[in-house]
Amino acid sequence: MARAHDPLRGDSLSLQAQGYMRFEGEDQLRIIPTTVVAPGRVGQTLLEGQQTCGSSDPSFPEGSVCISAKLGDYYSVGTLLKAANVTLTERLRMIGTLITLDIYMTNIDDFWKWPIGFKPKYIVTPRLAKYSDTGVPPPEYFDRMVFDVNSTNTASRTQRVVGIRFTTQVTTHMGTIDIIGALSHLAIVSVVFGIAKAFITNFLTLVYQQFESLKHIHTLREVSQYQESVAEEHIK
Repeated sequence: MARAHDPLRGDSLSLQAQGYMRFEGEDQLRIIPTTVVAPGRVGQTLLEGQQTCGSSDPSFPEGSVCISAKLGDYYSVGTLLKAANVTLTERLRMIGTLITLDIYMTNIDDFWKWPIGFKPKYIVTPRLAKYSDTGVPPPEYFDRMVFDVNSTNTASRTQRVVGIRFTTQVTTHMGTIDIIGALSHLAIVSVVFGIAKAFITNFLTLVYQQFESLKHIHTLREVSQYQESVAEEHIK
Protein backbone atom coordinates (compact mmCIF):
# COMPACT_ATOMS: atom_id res chain seq x y z
CA MET A 1 0.00 0.00 0.00
CA ALA A 2 1.48 3.34 -1.01
CA ARG A 3 0.81 6.68 0.61
CA ALA A 4 -0.29 9.74 -1.31
CA HIS A 5 2.34 10.66 -3.84
CA ASP A 6 2.96 13.90 -5.65
CA PRO A 7 4.91 13.22 -8.88
CA LEU A 8 5.90 16.88 -9.16
CA ARG A 9 7.65 16.77 -5.80
CA GLY A 10 9.06 13.29 -6.16
CA ASP A 11 8.15 12.22 -2.64
CA SER A 12 5.14 11.16 -0.58
CA LEU A 13 2.84 13.85 0.79
CA SER A 14 3.19 12.35 4.26
CA LEU A 15 6.98 12.15 4.10
CA GLN A 16 7.40 13.68 7.55
CA ALA A 17 4.86 11.37 9.22
CA GLN A 18 6.03 8.45 11.32
CA GLY A 19 4.15 5.24 10.56
CA TYR A 20 2.87 2.66 13.05
CA MET A 21 0.98 -0.60 12.69
CA ARG A 22 -1.43 -1.98 15.25
CA PHE A 23 -1.36 -5.74 15.78
CA GLU A 24 -4.44 -7.54 17.06
CA GLY A 25 -4.17 -8.19 20.81
CA GLU A 26 -1.18 -5.87 21.36
CA ASP A 27 -1.41 -2.63 23.34
CA GLN A 28 1.81 -1.12 22.00
CA LEU A 29 1.99 0.02 18.41
CA ARG A 30 4.72 -1.40 16.21
CA ILE A 31 6.91 0.99 14.29
CA ILE A 32 7.06 0.97 10.50
CA PRO A 33 10.81 1.37 9.80
CA THR A 34 11.80 3.72 7.04
CA THR A 35 14.59 4.28 4.57
CA VAL A 36 13.82 8.01 4.54
CA VAL A 37 15.96 10.33 6.63
CA ALA A 38 13.59 13.03 7.87
CA PRO A 39 12.74 14.78 11.15
CA GLY A 40 10.40 12.75 13.29
CA ARG A 41 10.97 9.50 11.42
CA VAL A 42 12.28 6.34 13.06
CA GLY A 43 14.87 4.51 10.98
CA GLN A 44 16.49 1.16 11.59
CA THR A 45 17.70 2.07 15.11
CA LEU A 46 14.97 1.43 17.69
CA LEU A 47 14.70 2.30 21.34
CA GLU A 48 14.51 -0.37 24.00
CA GLY A 49 11.15 -2.14 24.00
CA GLN A 50 10.18 -0.98 20.52
CA GLN A 51 9.22 -3.47 17.82
CA THR A 52 8.91 -3.15 14.08
CA CYS A 53 5.94 -4.41 12.11
CA GLY A 54 8.16 -6.71 10.04
CA SER A 55 11.35 -6.93 8.06
CA SER A 56 12.75 -3.98 6.12
CA ASP A 57 14.44 -6.40 3.69
CA PRO A 58 12.19 -7.05 0.65
CA SER A 59 13.94 -10.36 0.08
CA PHE A 60 13.24 -11.56 3.60
CA PRO A 61 11.42 -14.93 3.59
CA GLU A 62 8.01 -15.85 5.02
CA GLY A 63 6.32 -12.71 3.69
CA SER A 64 7.08 -10.37 6.58
CA VAL A 65 8.02 -7.24 4.64
CA CYS A 66 6.95 -3.98 6.28
CA ILE A 67 8.82 -0.81 5.38
CA SER A 68 8.26 2.83 4.54
CA ALA A 69 10.18 4.17 1.55
CA LYS A 70 10.30 7.47 -0.31
CA LEU A 71 7.53 6.55 -2.74
CA GLY A 72 5.28 4.82 -0.23
CA ASP A 73 4.87 1.93 2.20
CA TYR A 74 5.31 -1.73 1.34
CA TYR A 75 3.54 -4.49 3.27
CA SER A 76 3.57 -8.15 2.44
CA VAL A 77 0.35 -10.15 2.62
CA GLY A 78 1.85 -12.21 5.44
CA THR A 79 2.49 -9.09 7.53
CA LEU A 80 -1.08 -7.82 7.14
CA LEU A 81 -2.60 -11.22 7.93
CA LYS A 82 -0.43 -11.51 11.04
CA ALA A 83 -1.39 -8.03 12.20
CA ALA A 84 -5.09 -8.84 11.72
CA ASN A 85 -4.60 -12.18 13.50
CA VAL A 86 -5.97 -14.05 10.49
CA THR A 87 -4.88 -17.60 9.67
CA LEU A 88 -5.52 -18.99 6.22
CA THR A 89 -7.56 -21.99 7.27
CA GLU A 90 -8.85 -24.52 4.79
CA ARG A 91 -12.23 -22.81 4.86
CA LEU A 92 -10.78 -19.36 4.09
CA ARG A 93 -8.76 -20.86 1.25
CA MET A 94 -12.02 -22.17 -0.20
CA ILE A 95 -14.09 -18.96 0.05
CA GLY A 96 -11.51 -16.17 0.40
CA THR A 97 -11.75 -13.26 2.85
CA LEU A 98 -11.76 -9.48 3.14
CA ILE A 99 -9.21 -7.47 5.15
CA THR A 100 -9.84 -3.81 5.94
CA LEU A 101 -6.92 -1.46 6.54
CA ASP A 102 -8.03 1.31 8.90
CA ILE A 103 -5.61 4.20 8.40
CA TYR A 104 -5.67 7.01 10.95
CA MET A 105 -3.53 10.09 10.34
CA THR A 106 -3.04 12.94 12.80
CA ASN A 107 -0.57 15.60 13.86
CA ILE A 108 -2.01 16.69 17.22
CA ASP A 109 -2.24 13.53 19.37
CA ASP A 110 1.23 14.17 20.81
CA PHE A 111 1.20 17.98 20.50
CA TRP A 112 2.00 18.64 24.18
CA LYS A 113 4.80 16.07 24.39
CA TRP A 114 8.28 17.52 24.34
CA PRO A 115 9.26 19.11 22.03
CA ILE A 116 5.88 20.84 21.89
CA GLY A 117 4.45 21.11 18.40
CA PHE A 118 2.74 19.23 15.61
CA LYS A 119 4.00 15.66 15.20
CA PRO A 120 2.47 13.98 12.14
CA LYS A 121 1.96 10.23 12.31
CA TYR A 122 -0.28 7.57 10.85
CA ILE A 123 -1.50 4.26 12.26
CA VAL A 124 -2.40 1.29 10.06
CA THR A 125 -4.77 -1.23 11.66
CA PRO A 126 -5.45 -4.35 9.57
CA ARG A 127 -8.60 -6.17 10.66
CA LEU A 128 -10.79 -8.96 9.40
CA ALA A 129 -13.94 -7.42 7.96
CA LYS A 130 -17.15 -8.74 9.50
CA TYR A 131 -20.52 -7.88 8.05
CA SER A 132 -22.91 -9.99 10.12
CA ASP A 133 -24.16 -10.17 13.70
CA THR A 134 -22.47 -13.53 14.15
CA GLY A 135 -19.08 -12.16 13.10
CA VAL A 136 -18.82 -14.20 9.91
CA PRO A 137 -16.40 -12.59 7.43
CA PRO A 138 -17.77 -12.07 3.92
CA PRO A 139 -16.53 -14.48 1.24
CA GLU A 140 -14.27 -13.13 -1.45
CA TYR A 141 -14.59 -15.12 -4.63
CA PHE A 142 -16.27 -15.04 -8.02
CA ASP A 143 -17.07 -17.60 -10.69
CA ARG A 144 -15.99 -17.25 -14.28
CA MET A 145 -16.47 -19.24 -17.46
CA VAL A 146 -13.35 -20.89 -18.86
CA PHE A 147 -12.89 -22.23 -22.40
CA ASP A 148 -10.12 -24.57 -23.46
CA VAL A 149 -8.61 -22.98 -26.57
CA ASN A 150 -6.60 -26.09 -27.32
CA SER A 151 -9.66 -28.33 -27.42
CA THR A 152 -12.18 -28.86 -30.19
CA ASN A 153 -14.85 -29.07 -27.53
CA THR A 154 -16.66 -25.75 -27.37
CA ALA A 155 -18.18 -26.50 -23.99
CA SER A 156 -17.12 -24.31 -21.12
CA ARG A 157 -16.57 -24.98 -17.48
CA THR A 158 -16.97 -22.85 -14.38
CA GLN A 159 -13.89 -21.89 -12.45
CA ARG A 160 -14.00 -20.30 -8.99
CA VAL A 161 -11.43 -17.58 -8.34
CA VAL A 162 -10.67 -17.20 -4.64
CA GLY A 163 -8.49 -14.54 -3.05
CA ILE A 164 -7.93 -11.96 -0.32
CA ARG A 165 -9.23 -8.48 -0.93
CA PHE A 166 -7.71 -5.50 0.90
CA THR A 167 -9.73 -2.32 1.26
CA THR A 168 -8.73 0.92 2.95
CA GLN A 169 -10.66 3.21 5.26
CA VAL A 170 -8.92 6.52 6.01
CA THR A 171 -9.69 9.01 8.78
CA THR A 172 -7.71 12.14 9.62
CA HIS A 173 -7.47 14.47 12.62
CA MET A 174 -5.22 17.35 11.63
CA GLY A 175 -4.61 20.64 13.37
CA THR A 176 -3.26 24.01 12.23
CA ILE A 177 -2.33 27.25 13.95
CA ASP A 178 -5.06 29.82 13.30
CA ILE A 179 -4.10 33.25 14.65
CA ILE A 180 -7.38 34.91 13.64
CA GLY A 181 -9.37 32.09 15.22
CA ALA A 182 -7.34 32.37 18.44
CA LEU A 183 -7.94 36.14 18.62
CA SER A 184 -11.66 35.63 18.00
CA HIS A 185 -11.88 33.10 20.84
CA LEU A 186 -9.91 35.47 23.10
CA ALA A 187 -12.33 38.28 22.35
CA ILE A 188 -15.32 36.05 23.13
CA VAL A 189 -13.75 34.94 26.43
CA SER A 190 -13.07 38.57 27.38
CA VAL A 191 -16.71 39.47 26.75
CA VAL A 192 -17.92 36.52 28.84
CA PHE A 193 -15.62 37.48 31.72
CA GLY A 194 -16.84 41.09 31.50
CA ILE A 195 -20.47 40.01 31.70
CA ALA A 196 -19.70 37.72 34.65
CA LYS A 197 -17.89 40.54 36.48
CA ALA A 198 -20.77 42.96 35.93
CA PHE A 199 -23.27 40.35 37.14
CA ILE A 200 -21.31 39.70 40.33
CA THR A 201 -20.68 43.40 41.03
CA ASN A 202 -24.16 44.73 40.39
CA PHE A 203 -26.41 41.86 41.39
CA LEU A 204 -24.87 39.18 43.56
CA THR A 205 -23.35 41.60 46.07
CA LEU A 206 -26.78 43.20 46.53
CA VAL A 207 -28.29 39.76 47.07
CA TYR A 208 -25.62 38.93 49.67
CA GLN A 209 -26.50 42.13 51.53
CA GLN A 210 -29.99 40.81 52.18
CA PHE A 211 -28.72 37.84 54.20
CA GLU A 212 -27.22 38.33 57.64
CA SER A 213 -24.68 35.52 57.20
CA LEU A 214 -23.48 36.94 53.85
CA LYS A 215 -23.38 40.67 54.56
CA HIS A 216 -19.61 40.54 55.06
CA ILE A 217 -19.19 39.68 51.35
CA HIS A 218 -20.88 42.94 50.36
CA THR A 219 -18.68 44.84 52.83
CA LEU A 220 -15.49 43.21 51.51
CA ARG A 221 -16.49 44.10 47.98
CA GLU A 222 -17.08 47.75 48.94
CA VAL A 223 -13.71 47.91 50.73
CA SER A 224 -11.88 46.34 47.78
CA GLN A 225 -12.83 49.29 45.56
CA TYR A 226 -10.33 51.55 47.36
CA GLN A 227 -6.54 51.47 47.28
CA GLU A 228 -6.59 52.32 50.99
CA SER A 229 -9.05 50.87 53.45
CA VAL A 230 -11.75 53.21 54.63
CA ALA A 231 -11.67 54.44 58.21
CA GLU A 232 -12.85 52.03 60.85
CA GLU A 233 -15.76 54.22 61.90
CA HIS A 234 -17.11 54.19 58.36
CA ILE A 235 -17.51 50.40 58.40
CA LYS A 236 -20.85 49.42 59.89
